[in-house]
Amino acid sequence: MTEGYDMLETRCPMLGHLVSFRYCRSMDRLPCRRIMQCWSHQIDVMAYLRSRFNDQEIAAILSPAQPKISQLLDLVRRARQDAR
Repeated sequence: MTEGYDMLETRCPMLGHLVSFRYCRSMDRLPCRRIMQCWSHQIDVMAYLRSRFNDQEIAAILSPAQPKISQLLDLVRRARQDAR
């Protein structure tokens, strides 16, 4: 399933240019959180997610992003822990 989708491209609202499905599905351990919004008009994203991830992982993928301040505070906390 993935190989057929990997070369498809769509515009990434975060980066501002075209990206492949392969890029979006392999952002980190999990796909980009915007994968549904960006790709559902071209492919059955939910079927792809269900074939590769469990319910908890899918919930994490589709959950809204933390507010920027929360992300920054988390980065500061981790940096302090790493410095110890």
